[in-house]
Amino acid sequence: MKILFLAANPQSTERLNLEKEAREIEEALQISKLSQEFELIQKWEVRPRDFRRALLKFNPNIVHFSGHGKGKAGLVISDAAGKEKAVTGEALAGLFANFPSIKCVLLNACYAEFQAKAIVKHVDYVIGMRDTVFDQAAIAFSIGFYDSLGYGKNIEEAFKLGSNAILWEYANYSGKTRQMIPVDLVQAESLESLPEHLKPILLKKAAMSTQQTVTQPIKNNPVAVNHNPQQKYRERIQQYLADRKLTPIEKFQLATLAKELGISESVANEILQAELGQIEQAKTNYQNVLRQTIEQGYYPFNRQIEQQLKDLQASLNLFDSEVAEISRAILEEAEIEHKKTFFTFEVVTVNAQGQEIQRKTKRTEYYVEELSNSVTLEMVVIPSGSFWMGTRNEEIEWLCKTYDSDWYKNEAPQHQVNVASFLMGRYPVTQAQWREVAGWEQVARELNPDPSKFKEDYEGIERWTRPVEQVSWYDAQEFCARLSKRTNQQYRLPTEAEWEYAARAGTKTPFHFGETISTDLANYRGTDWEINGKVYPGNYDQGSKGIFREQTTPIGYFKVANGFGLSDIHGNVWEWCEDDWHSNYKNSPTDESAWLSSKSNTKVVRSGSWLDVPVNCRSAARVNYNPELDYDDIGFRVVCMVPRTP
Repeated sequence: MKILFLAANPQSTERLNLEKEAREIEEALQISKLSQEFELIQKWEVRPRDFRRALLKFNPNIVHFSGHGKGKAGLVISDAAGKEKAVTGEALAGLFANFPSIKCVLLNACYAEFQAKAIVKHVDYVIGMRDTVFDQAAIAFSIGFYDSLGYGKNIEEAFKLGSNAILWEYANYSGKTRQMIPVDLVQAESLESLPEHLKPILLKKAAMSTQQTVTQPIKNNPVAVNHNPQQKYRERIQQYLADRKLTPIEKFQLATLAKELGISESVANEILQAELGQIEQAKTNYQNVLRQTIEQGYYPFNRQIEQQLKDLQASLNLFDSEVAEISRAILEEAEIEHKKTFFTFEVVTVNAQGQEIQRKTKRTEYYVEELSNSVTLEMVVIPSGSFWMGTRNEEIEWLCKTYDSDWYKNEAPQHQVNVASFLMGRYPVTQAQWREVAGWEQVARELNPDPSKFKEDYEGIERWTRPVEQVSWYDAQEFCARLSKRTNQQYRLPTEAEWEYAARAGTKTPFHFGETISTDLANYRGTDWEINGKVYPGNYDQGSKGIFREQTTPIGYFKVANGFGLSDIHGNVWEWCEDDWHSNYKNSPTDESAWLSSKSNTKVVRSGSWLDVPVNCRSAARVNYNPELDYDDIGFRVVCMVPRTP
């Protein structure tokens, strides 16, 4: 077996320890069991003509190139002046096509996968590197590869042992790489996009059907069929497992083959389990590399990383369906993490007269859903917890007496509810967000892209930042359906329990601000409202009256939020909820689920609005509307479930 070692390290390139690699290969072959059957020939600082002349002169069986790689540009060798020159995969393939004696080509250079793919059309086996590779790792691979050949392993087995040798020889890598930064790979972010032991890649000529071993090299018969009974049995298992299934017929045929080959039932089962284990290990390897790639900051993936993952899949012989199953949860988590960020906000507390007595700056986590280049949807993380939903009996008695109405009994009985964590819109849906989603593909019904009444700028603030209004419950459902379809996240309206839990943000007072409210902090009717001879006050309890703006205000106009970071909770627009209307809380759910009923034909709205007096803007206040209504004081905000980390 003639092995031709070709090395190139032009003066203008970073120095590599090619001499050490050559010595290690020579030693591996000399101490091997089959040492007498190998002949190692070394050629240094090869030029283009040296490639051709060496092949003609020595007619080798294995060609081993060591040096730098430039990706698609080619392998780096020396020109006549000793400077770097790239040799393309096309040129190499055309050369090797004329030498049928060559059974294996090993390209120990960065990004040599590009050349390997061209050469494998003419050579049985080609080994390349799918990424940058550290000099130490390249040498370790060579040692493991030639150790294995020296003891009679075939090319595929030697490749696996060479890759494994990287893990054994070096735990951590640093220093030189066999890379020349090429123009076509300037987008490469890191030398560690793949672990070193996964960077070698073995390509096999399509026409080949059996693994080959190298046992008679000097006699120009470098490839011999492996007649090992267990290997033959293993190959049959691999053939049957190509579709990841073993039919009853295939199991019977395997049992028959094992008997013919003299393999015991226990050994046959060990071989089968080993092959099944390799498939599971391949899945684990892909999962680990995918996680490492994301953890090292490569998500979202660029084209190069996507191609590397496809190549990794191919090298591990994994199906698209297997990769999809492995990747789904990991990529969903990565997408959420990618969108996650933090923001700060002001939380205000007022006294019984509505005067500010405390202002705190808080910070919370939120996610950004990009609806377009200029329009985003901010979703705040609402932590899990429990709270008392509704209003205390003594407070209800006070409300009924003060406002001369039994209406407020619908807020009883107060009951404890457990709520799982979820995401909620930081603000009500804006006109800009509505317009964007209304332009997306219809799911169930058409949407008017500009349904709102209030279309003017407000105090110099663009009108599109106002909350959308004049949208029905059905319109809001269509918005959520389109958003879910486009983003692959499950958006919906909040349940009534979720809405009140998020609105209170841990408070027990009528408003998250405290015992009362002020038009300096929220948009509602701060003046008395006479309806059918009855006056509804523009203040709440001991609070002061304020102003009546007679329109919506842009989201976040008051620059305050509740303890969870939600703005515009009290007033501005009523907000649709998922639930059907019930006249009280008797037998209501004790968790955050929607309370639905076939007997109800109206839906719950919360928050109050620019049109309403403050009593209707309380955290516990609830009203019911026909789901087809699209008044100019009704809008909504959306929620989404927090993804669970695997």
